[in-house]
Amino acid sequence: MSKNLEISYSDFKGLNVAAPENKIPPEYSPYTQNFFPRNNELRSRPVFRTVLPSPNAQVLGTAGFFDPTGQLHSVTLSPGGAVTQQLAQFTPTNTLVYIPFSGASSILDSATPISWRVFAGVLYFCNGTNAIGYWDGINSQWQQLNTNVTGAFGAVGSVGGFYLAESNNSLILANTLELVSQGAISPPFVVASGGTGYAIGDTGTINGGSTLAAYVIDTVDGSGAVLTFSLTSAGLGYSIASGIATTTGGSQPGVGTDFTVNITNLATTLTSFPYRVRWSANGIPNIWDPATNISAGSNDFLDVPDSITGLLTMGSSVVYIFRTNGITEQVVNATGSALPFQWNHLWGEQRGIGNVYPGTIDSYGSVGFFVDFENIYQVSVYSFEPIGGFARDSIMADIAAATGFILGGMTDQWVNGYVYLCYMLCIPVANGTKFWIYSLEDKTWVPFFVSGFSITCKPFRLWTA
Repeated sequence: MSKNLEISYSDFKGLNVAAPENKIPPEYSPYTQNFFPRNNELRSRPVFRTVLPSPNAQVLGTAGFFDPTGQLHSVTLSPGGAVTQQLAQFTPTNTLVYIPFSGASSILDSATPISWRVFAGVLYFCNGTNAIGYWDGINSQWQQLNTNVTGAFGAVGSVGGFYLAESNNSLILANTLELVSQGAISPPFVVASGGTGYAIGDTGTINGGSTLAAYVIDTVDGSGAVLTFSLTSAGLGYSIASGIATTTGGSQPGVGTDFTVNITNLATTLTSFPYRVRWSANGIPNIWDPATNISAGSNDFLDVPDSITGLLTMGSSVVYIFRTNGITEQVVNATGSALPFQWNHLWGEQRGIGNVYPGTIDSYGSVGFFVDFENIYQVSVYSFEPIGGFARDSIMADIAAATGFILGGMTDQWVNGYVYLCYMLCIPVANGTKFWIYSLEDKTWVPFFVSGFSITCKPFRLWTA
């Protein structure tokens, strides 16, 4: 015998797949799909439509900001450094004019979703290269931020990374990639060798306690004195960026019984520091070198066993640094302290609550969200609440079947006038994208599927025409 039930919106609590159908309370449904509970009604979801011109490549980030002149911009960022920017300019008739903008090809990774931050009216962005890009909304093209830091042996290299935030008037960069010197010599390391009896093709090594480089003789004179030679390789895992080789002595310049090698610089290597946090100088986002300004610096989390997977700012003084199996709280230090920040590992064990899908971290005001191995969490200051509820198992099954980056973002309006504050989890699956919508007002999960549709960056509300 079947039993028909009628429920009102006020009773409806969303999807429930945590029990057999005959055990599910009537205020839940295992078949919730393709509608939103809003304003005491069950409404069909808004449709997706194209509102901006198509960029020249896959969009990896969208951002909105007011530049220093007060001009509003809606921006799309594309891979390979091809930055397609849609400038939303309010005219006296309150219409929007779109002006395309593109940059060069050396700033962005080709597939990784972009992390961005607006600081003092300037848009900064990165996505896993050793660079940070920025655009002030005024210049005709984006530019690369000066992020050079002084490393070993006086070498200078640029730094970048995967995640950006801002705290205490400094840009924060986490999970960094840095050009690290493999042994630049300053002053030049000088080695003399010589004599006669050399033949073309003879080889030797240049030593300074350990092998620094190797050379090969290119030409000799009649007595076998070296005329010219080349540096060929370096030891200790080093690469030669440049070298000056000269011959000295003898009866004519460049020909002699001795020759001297000056190694002035050895190459840098792009190195990943997944456990490192860097910050710019206070109020100066283009200075990252503590040798230039002592308020800049870095900190390595060597006392925890995992990698940094994202940043979430809470207010002006707290940044949550997410790790694979934990969370670290960064807070502003007292004035006069040696470092501008202090760090507290909320979890530092081999296993614990953390973030394993970097693209799912997002916030709205004092509320944030992230996805762990075993649940979806809502974050507020000093609070982490699991919210998967009765929909968790179904969400996790979709995550397990994901075919690409899992992304999540918070939206306050779906279209102008359609207010619906929610967290939207976007999971690429076969033939389309599965969306899971969590309403902050109703604390309900509802899913829908869009065939042939893929999400390549976090959802973000932009002003459009």
